[in-house]
Amino acid sequence: MVRLDWEDNADEVEDVCKGSFRSAVIRILGIHGGDAEVRGEAFRRFKLYVDDRERNPLDGDLRGTIFKVAICQDEEEVFKSLKMMYSNITYPEERKDCLVAMASVLDSKRHADMIDFVLFSEKVRLQDIVFLVSHLSTVSDLGGKNCWSLMKDRFEALQEQYGSGPMWPALVASCVKGLRTLEEAQEVEAFFEDKKRSPGSGSSRLRQALETVRTKVGRVQRDRDDIRDFLDSISEAL
Repeated sequence: MVRLDWEDNADEVEDVCKGSFRSAVIRILGIHGGDAEVRGEAFRRFKLYVDDRERNPLDGDLRGTIFKVAICQDEEEVFKSLKMMYSNITYPEERKDCLVAMASVLDSKRHADMIDFVLFSEKVRLQDIVFLVSHLSTVSDLGGKNCWSLMKDRFEALQEQYGSGPMWPALVASCVKGLRTLEEAQEVEAFFEDKKRSPGSGSSRLRQALETVRTKVGRVQRDRDDIRDFLDSISEAL
């Protein structure tokens, strides 16, 4: 980040590609790489933005990335701030940035609260719900289990609210796609065998989602030993 920096110098010509590249680098270092310096700087900029958005603006290319990296630094504080911010702003893109970052939480209770907020608060636009549930389902192993548990436990409420709409098939698939084992896939099938819990128009998307789960399980079983050997060889070389 020393050469790239967090923002363009005043004498530099604006470069859209550089802005996107900077955002990608910060996201990779901060989220996937766990870089402490990048996380700390994102958290600092986030707090300044929360305190006064006009005096401490964030570039549109970086705003969502900073939100997501900052939540890695202090999930509890950033989640609370984002939820409050979401309620007080009206700009659609910024509200979506808030939601996507909030959907990245790893804490079990906050993750469950976020699922409930997305699906039942009526504060999230219908066109954003499926994307957010999909993100919540795949953010971690626990995320997939939480989304499936919600589908099981509140199926009647979900079906009543969304079952007759066009987003139902995608919602059913999104609640299943984050599962990671064959046993969980079999559990899903057993659940929907009951005629009282028919997926209805979501049947086709459900089958596709379960096939995706099985394909991923098969890939892991097929490749994990080779990948382990490869990583061990690199470790030994270092």
